[in-house]
Amino acid sequence: MKIAIVGGGLAGSTAAWLLAEQGHEVTLLEQAAKCGPVGAGILLQPSGLRILSRLGLLEEVLANSARIDALHAQHRTGRELVHLDYSKLDDELFGVGVLRGHLFSLLFKQCVAAGVNIHEGYEATSCLQSADHVSVIDAHGTTIGPFDIVVAADGSRSRLRQASGLTKSVREYEEAALWLTGPCQSPENRLLQLVDTSGRLVGILPVGMGRCSFFWGITLQEKRLVWDKGVEAWKQQVVDFYPAADELLAEITSFDEITFATYRNVRMKSVVDRRVVFIGDAAHATSPHLGQGANLALVDAVCLADQLSANQDYSTAFARYRDARRSTTNYYSRLTGILTPFFQTQSRVQQFGRNLVLPVMPKLPFVGKQMALTMAGLKSGWFRFRDDSRATNS
Repeated sequence: MKIAIVGGGLAGSTAAWLLAEQGHEVTLLEQAAKCGPVGAGILLQPSGLRILSRLGLLEEVLANSARIDALHAQHRTGRELVHLDYSKLDDELFGVGVLRGHLFSLLFKQCVAAGVNIHEGYEATSCLQSADHVSVIDAHGTTIGPFDIVVAADGSRSRLRQASGLTKSVREYEEAALWLTGPCQSPENRLLQLVDTSGRLVGILPVGMGRCSFFWGITLQEKRLVWDKGVEAWKQQVVDFYPAADELLAEITSFDEITFATYRNVRMKSVVDRRVVFIGDAAHATSPHLGQGANLALVDAVCLADQLSANQDYSTAFARYRDARRSTTNYYSRLTGILTPFFQTQSRVQQFGRNLVLPVMPKLPFVGKQMALTMAGLKSGWFRFRDDSRATNS
């Protein structure tokens, strides 16, 4: 088939590579002038690592990353909120902190090697469908196509999703974040999160080679005040909150070196619109607090490629992809939507509930295991375990 992939992120580049290897004529449409990663570090869960192992990329990723054995959240005062260890499930399970740029480079190299036609600087805004074909239209009315199918992987602010009319709900969060990567010798082998009574949330994720990805939670309203005071004042604020960040921030001289990211929770009525199918954040964007975005995107791309390989009729493949992924993506979308307000909340009532309940939950035999399964990306429902690495091969 002639296939257009809209969006050159992790989901889009993975799908483009796999579909090109199947013999399809694949065109990757990317709105940026140059394909490249956006963001700092990401946490690859066991679900994502299984996909990379299957794709033959795991060893390259592990060689330039950091092993993560646990998620540890604590109050700034040192009081523990939650500690989740992968070993609660299996001694061989672990996560990996990796630079987004490293993972993207590996996937993009595979796209080039597979012969994907890469079209940069094209901002797709809608699709024009007929009974036999589908074309992609940009903001200037320029049409590319026709194609047999389109895979929409254009991120959490997907223009194609907006144009499709399939969106069930989009929740824009008031909370946002500043992301950066720098030298940092601690913490070792864990994702550390810190909170306090002001609603502040800080995350430190080792990504290998003596570096960490640093997350500083702010609100949309707070951004202007932070920028007005200047980067040096912000750096001092960070160090006052978390003194170990001094080393990480030493090289920063401008806000231009920091990524400001907003986030949202997106749910769709269906991820299939005739000849168009949605994957990754375009289909089910969430906040980054559970660290599942990249993992869900990788599984989406592989599952879709599997179904297109196993079914000659694209509509059957799309339906089976939708059904295979629905349970998992709905679960994480709902859970993230419930939990996100508690991570960066300024409400003393919500903080009290969080501080009271979170330390107890992992210590309860059944609940603790469910929390660990959720963290590992291996949970598709509160009472039902589904291994998506098997599902994508079925």
